[in-house]
Amino acid sequence: MDIEFLNDVKNNSHLFHQGEGEVCPKCDSFAYDSGVCDTCHYDGNKSVLGEPLGEKSFYTMKENFFLSLSRLEREHPKLFLEDNRFKQYINKIKLRYNDLLDYFYSDKSIADNNRALYLQELRDTILELMDFGVEESELWHPLNRRNVENHSLFSRIKDVITEYNLEKASVKKLSLSYKFGGIISIGTILLTLMMVTVLMCLSYTFLTYSKFYN
Repeated sequence: MDIEFLNDVKNNSHLFHQGEGEVCPKCDSFAYDSGVCDTCHYDGNKSVLGEPLGEKSFYTMKENFFLSLSRLEREHPKLFLEDNRFKQYINKIKLRYNDLLDYFYSDKSIADNNRALYLQELRDTILELMDFGVEESELWHPLNRRNVENHSLFSRIKDVITEYNLEKASVKKLSLSYKFGGIISIGTILLTLMMVTVLMCLSYTFLTYSKFYN
């Protein structure tokens, strides 16, 4: 047996025994010391949230952004998702989302009097991201990177996403079932237009075929 190897293990045994509280609450890395993680750069000593409803909050961010838009952009934001301003806004919201998750990972959030306000902000942030087309998998990614022990937070996020999807499906169904004059639904009109289009294409093809062979 390699005696030198055993001596190295013995002399550095402290590196193989992690004390309680030395695991990063965000990514479960052991490279966590004095509240700072070398792996994911989580800093438990620094609060980036600011005051509830303050300058750093999602609500202030959203208000400032929408005040900078034209009327057309405010009423139809999804038409401008490829615009750099909208992309920057979405990225800022994503960063805020991650900051809120970092807050809920920390033990200090449990006794924080503002916890309910930040929880509501987290909910509204998720809804905003989904409304701007951010994939559900991207919302889960920060949570999937670690073994989530905060089941209440996990369940809350799941409930918000489910609520959004159900509401979206309901609005779509309601739109298709809306009846002009209380008689004809939008769904029926769309189906009729599709059938008319198909018939016109078939008629054109038949006339072209007949003309070619006559």
